[in-house]
Amino acid sequence: MSIKYIHLIIIAISWLMCFGVGAWCLLAPQAAVQAGESVTWLGVLCLVGGVALLIYNFYVWRKLRKIHVG
Repeated sequence: MSIKYIHLIIIAISWLMCFGVGAWCLLAPQAAVQAGESVTWLGVLCLVGGVALLIYNFYVWRKLRKIHVG
């Protein structure tokens, strides 16, 4: 497996984890009550980070496909 595919897989795992943690933080009302607003903000930050990583993943994929890195 080339470094290109390893890089894309690691980025994909990262944005999936960001979306998972973000959804968990926003959908866990008992954690939000115990921790206050910090869990809500963490969820929002994770979702924003997940979107940024998703955009970066597509950018890197298009760039690596264009330069034919194998």
